[in-house]
Amino acid sequence: MRATWPPRPALILWRTHEPPGGPACAVRFDPGATVSLFRHGERKFPSATLLESSKPLGWSGIAAELRSHPKGDLPAFRAEQMEVTLAVQGQADAFVSRSGDGARQETRVVQGCIWICPAGIEEDDIRITGPLPEILHLYLPQDRLADLERLTDGEVRSAPAIRYLAGIQDELVRQIALAVLSEMTSPTAGGTVLVESLSLSLMARLTSSYSERGPLTSSRSSRQKRMNDQR
Repeated sequence: MRATWPPRPALILWRTHEPPGGPACAVRFDPGATVSLFRHGERKFPSATLLESSKPLGWSGIAAELRSHPKGDLPAFRAEQMEVTLAVQGQADAFVSRSGDGARQETRVVQGCIWICPAGIEEDDIRITGPLPEILHLYLPQDRLADLERLTDGEVRSAPAIRYLAGIQDELVRQIALAVLSEMTSPTAGGTVLVESLSLSLMARLTSSYSERGPLTSSRSSRQKRMNDQR
């Protein structure tokens, strides 16, 4: 029986707004673009058992897989998409050791811990020291930041590279991931729109909290800084 932690995740919505003089920005739905997201998981985790997948749901802005991982080593892999991983169930005596982006990371697999692997990272090796029964993998396409910029009417102007991190404890990211998991396992009416909003919220959190230079800069805040400097 699947663990129900927490009993029902809070839902975090990304609210669009109407820019002056124009209609609210629409989100693009392109189920065909999601196919490459699933290739990421298929290639990276050849020995893992796929328990659940969002593939039949036709989501566009994110792909999700719930996998069971055996003990063992994974081959070198170059990340094609942004990947966020959540330990839905913990395994206190198991560790994940991985090497990428010039760093060696070793993480005890406790319930709720999070890994981030940005697109383009070369992972030299991954070692899992014990079976992991339920690990959630979320894959974000590279155009999510552009979608975020459109939905904020250009307020999000740029973002530095998101870092390669392991063992993160972030309640907001956990709640977003668990809401996606809930929608994947028990789809609801309007679920596609909900998940699209969640994927944008996740990208906003990653760029604001886990980028190399810290919080996102925005055109609005930059303009205000220039005005202050001129005074």
